[in-house]
This record gives sequence, C-alpha cells and structure tokens, in this order.
Amino acid sequence: NQDGLLVVSTDGAERIRDGSDLADRRHLTGLMVRSLVTNGKGGGVASFGFPLEWSGVWEWDSVARMRPVPQLRYRLGRSLALAEDGTAMLLDSSAEAWLRQDGAWKPLESLPEALRNATHIYFDRDGNLWVASPKGVYLLRLKTNYWTRFTFPSGDARRNFTALLTTREGALWAGTNAGIVMIGPDGKVQST
Repeated sequence: NQDGLLVVSTDGAERIRDGSDLADRRHLTGLMVRSLVTNGKGGGVASFGFPLEWSGVWEWDSVARMRPVPQLRYRLGRSLALAEDGTAMLLDSSAEAWLRQDGAWKPLESLPEALRNATHIYFDRDGNLWVASPKGVYLLRLKTNYWTRFTFPSGDARRNFTALLTTREGALWAGTNAGIVMIGPDGKVQST
C-alpha cells in the first residue's frame, strides 16, 4: 500500500510505516498468513493461523498500528476483501461471514447463497463485491443490493472460479479450474 508495507520473510514479519522508520516491529518465526488484503489508502486486514498468539484477524490503517480484532480472535479467514472506503469482509473457515462497516465488525446473520461456498471475495474500485464460487461468479452491486450471476454450463471446468480481479477498464479476470477467463466490460468472454 502507499503509506505502509507489510514485509514477510523467512525470519518473521514487520509492519513498516515508511522507508526508514520501524513503527511496529514484529518478528515471528513460522508465521502462517491465511489471507491478506490492502487498499490504496494504507489500510489492511490479515488473517493469521500461527503462532497461536497471532491466530485470528488483524487490521491496520494509515495512522494506526496493526491490531487484533477482538471478536475475530482465532477465526481463520479463507478469504478477505477490502474496499477503498474501508469496508471489509471476512469469510472464515467455518463458512461464516463478517462485515466491517464504519470500523465495526458484525457477523452476517443470513448468509446469501453466493457466499456459502465462496472460494474468493473481492471489492472492485466502485465498492461492488465480487464472489468466486464452484457455481460461478456473483456480483453484488452494493448501491442497489442486487446480485448478478455469471457461470458456464454444468460439467465445464471453467465453472469453478477460484480467484478474481477487475481492471480499471472494467474487465474481470478470473482464475478457474481450466485456466484464466477474461470477461470484458461488454460481456464478451475469452479463455486461455
């Protein structure tokens, strides 16, 4: 990110504020990062699985040091997403979802079907939530709370989406069991 850097090496991890000053020194041998996301405003969220004292979800912003999220202690994230406005979502290993809005984390009480078996979640630059799953890609337009689904026919290996990224131009690049699929802003599909 622009205001800080998380450096992970074989001998540990350090949260660095700028190129010369170590504001929060953390040396961890055997650190297991389950998921990590940052945004362009210096914010970030990470899920650590090991060591035990670091297990769970941690967060930081451009002015605050890395800190644990108390209600997410020992939660192992399988996917994290972070929007530019600081909204964040965690899908944990027990198929529960947590949403952070205005700095507060809350569980999602009724989990939409799109999130139940999700393999990857991602906020695009407009704040829309993209969800990769074995049944296709879902898009939640947060301004309207409207879900759209894109998929391939049953039996097609491209149907199982595992990773997502959107471009500035609005194209979606998706990792699938059969390679990379690019869906252009016009809806045209290209596969590798």
